[in-house]
Amino acid sequence: MTFPGLQCFITVAQELNYTRAAEKLFISQPGVSKHIKALEVELGTSLFDKSSTKNLTLTPAGKILYECVMRCTQDLESAKKQIRHLTLLQRLDLNFIEGNTLPDELFHAMDLFQERIRPTEMFTQSIQQKEILSSLNHDQLVYCSETELPEGDYSHVMIYQNVPLYLIASAKHPAFRDGHVPCFDDFRDSAFFYSEGFTKDYRARCDRILFPLLGFDPEKVGLRNYESVRLYLKGNRGFTLGTAFNESFHSAEIGALELPLTTNFYLVWKKHQFLNTYISELIRILQSSKPEGNLYGFTVD
Repeated sequence: MTFPGLQCFITVAQELNYTRAAEKLFISQPGVSKHIKALEVELGTSLFDKSSTKNLTLTPAGKILYECVMRCTQDLESAKKQIRHLTLLQRLDLNFIEGNTLPDELFHAMDLFQERIRPTEMFTQSIQQKEILSSLNHDQLVYCSETELPEGDYSHVMIYQNVPLYLIASAKHPAFRDGHVPCFDDFRDSAFFYSEGFTKDYRARCDRILFPLLGFDPEKVGLRNYESVRLYLKGNRGFTLGTAFNESFHSAEIGALELPLTTNFYLVWKKHQFLNTYISELIRILQSSKPEGNLYGFTVD
């Protein structure tokens, strides 16, 4: 017996029709017949009664095999869940959106978390905004801003509140020339650069909130990723939107103009018994290690 053969048998037993089973499995009808015939030869008996002109029916032997394979399938799913839980106990991934950095408080909390919950290891990596849902559905944590919060059955906790937003450009941009106090109008002839990894909702919010605030609708240039945005900013004729958490914000090559807009930052995860336990511990560590004079404050919803 082979797994494809048993999968084919289960599908035929549920559909009671070779044609529908073939369509569901994306194989040819002769392929379905070949799998069923191989099982019947191996078992030495028929699995389906083909005497009816309308639908197939399971023979007594077919019913026994169907019930047995279904139990095995359920056991396999149970094993997969247990292995998944074991993996969660060994590794926890924390992703952040490209172009940003993780705050020192989070790194410190992660170190303490690993010391307290061994042998758990924590890994961090940057992802594009459009990869948030995929990361969450693979039981990974995501650190993101309010505009990037996904909809759906996900939990989140606020880490930073009222983080100022900035127009970010090269320090050589005309808006930041020596002795000049920048204003919105200085960016009127500049293009707005954004990563194509940003969602349509993010871009729609810029159209709805940011550009009316600036008083003009700039040329919008979508680039492959945030690294491309950084390179294009060096051309001195474009700008983007960011916070003090942007990885290049504190560089001498960058100029920033604060906006009367703020955002919040969150940890997000898929609702899951094991993850909920982990996140609760991580949050307790964050609360207990809050540094004095934290610029943005630390709150938990």
